[in-house]
Amino acid sequence: MSLDEPPWPPAQLHAVLDPAERERAARFHFPQHRERFAHGRGLLRHLLAHATGSDPSALRFDNGPQGKPRLAHPFAQPDLDFNLSHSGAWALLALSDGAAVGVDIEWPRPVPELHAIAARNFAPAEQAELAALPGALAADAFLAGWTRKEAFIKALGGGLSIPLDSFEVTLDPHSPARLLRVHDAAHPAHAFTLWAGRTPQGAWAAAVVRRSEAIVQTFSLG
Repeated sequence: MSLDEPPWPPAQLHAVLDPAERERAARFHFPQHRERFAHGRGLLRHLLAHATGSDPSALRFDNGPQGKPRLAHPFAQPDLDFNLSHSGAWALLALSDGAAVGVDIEWPRPVPELHAIAARNFAPAEQAELAALPGALAADAFLAGWTRKEAFIKALGGGLSIPLDSFEVTLDPHSPARLLRVHDAAHPAHAFTLWAGRTPQGAWAAAVVRRSEAIVQTFSLG
């Protein structure tokens, strides 16, 4: 979804925000960042309202045990999970029919320190795969891999509490995306579906669903 040219009029998106969201938006120094945050939250509310049959301004949120946002009572539903990510002017929202889901989106950008970042965060096999790729492909592989790893930890409901090197994904952006292995036996790789690709606008995107062979459909709004 575009945050600069959203599919709902900006006034409608601002109108459904609660006081805490308005306060968070006001903290951004640059007007463009304030608008993008407000539009993202407004879009989330409208789409969740459509999915739940609720008033978008009435929806309430809280956080799961490891910090993942979720709908609060009485709006929480066992057959609905969601996750939102944004990068620059674009946002990615996943809605699932109850299976835990996580997403990440990254706008292409130079990452001159990508090998140093990978050394701190990627599993040894991922570092080796990245090191074997030529420069231009390595930059794409790094961002593709990063989105896949972020989407996985969000599907688990966590954030920085889950080490990025405790599981492995494929990095090559020109090959099918796969979750290869997870060191924690409580979360076997075969129990998840990993979808990854590029949006029509060129951003790297990934979604992970806690269901084997889940069906993933994608749509562009705005």
